[in-house]
Amino acid sequence: MLVLFDLDGTLLKTDGIDWRLYIQAFADAYGLEVRVAECRACRRITDRGVAEELLERRLGRPIVAEDLRPLHERFLALLHAALSAPSDALQVPGAAAIMQRLRGDGHAVAIATGGWDASARLKLARARIELDGIALTACDESPDRESIMTRSVVGAGGIARHGRVVYVGDGPWDVAATRALALPFVGIDYSGTRTLARLGVGTVLRDFTDAGAFLRALDEARPPTSPTPPRPPGVRARRKASRHRSPSRRGS
Repeated sequence: MLVLFDLDGTLLKTDGIDWRLYIQAFADAYGLEVRVAECRACRRITDRGVAEELLERRLGRPIVAEDLRPLHERFLALLHAALSAPSDALQVPGAAAIMQRLRGDGHAVAIATGGWDASARLKLARARIELDGIALTACDESPDRESIMTRSVVGAGGIARHGRVVYVGDGPWDVAATRALALPFVGIDYSGTRTLARLGVGTVLRDFTDAGAFLRALDEARPPTSPTPPRPPGVRARRKASRHRSPSRRGS
C-alpha cells in the first residue's frame, strides 16, 4: 500500500500559523491585504494556486513565476523566524511514529502537500520528522491538488506497483481532490471541528496515537461520498404534520 500524507493540519499542527504568515507575507511582498476567507474561497487551495488567483484578480493580468518570487521568499523568511527551534509539539500526536511504523510494515509513504517545497521541508525539520526515504511532492510545479497527488503517486511507482493508494488529509480541499481522483481517504481532525464528517468522510481520526486504529482505517477507507444536502428549514415539520392530518372526508 502507498500512503500519501498531507502536511499542514495532518502531520503538523502548523495550519493556523501557516495561514497567518501567508497573509502577512502577501501584505509585506505586495502591499495587498487579503483575508483567510478570501484565500479559502479560491479554486486551487495551494500556496501557488491561491497566490496566482489573488494576484491575477488584483493586477488584471496572467501571473508568471517571477511574480510569485517576493511572496515565496517573504513567506519562507517569516516561517524561519516563527519556527526558530525544533519542537516535537509541532507534530500531530503520533505522526512521526506512524510513518516509521508504516515503512517498517513494508508500506510506501509519501507526502503530497499544497505548500511550497522549501517551506514544507523547513516545517518538517522543525517538527523533527525525517524525510529520509520519503518522497515529497509540493505545489512548485503544479498549482492544483489533484495534479500534486497524481505526480506523487506516479513518482512512487503508481497504483500498479502498490495495489492500493490512500490519502490522509484534513481539509475540504483534500476531500474534493480525493473525490475527483476516486482515492480512498482517511481524515485527520486533531482540533475536533467535525468538518470532515459533514463533508461525507466516513473515516476520521483525531490523531495517530492509536496505530492499530489508523492501520484499520487505511484498510477500510473509501473515496469520500458527496455530502447529503441539508434539508430546508420547516420541511421536517411539514412532513410530520402531514402524517397526522385527518383523512379527507370528501364524499361523506
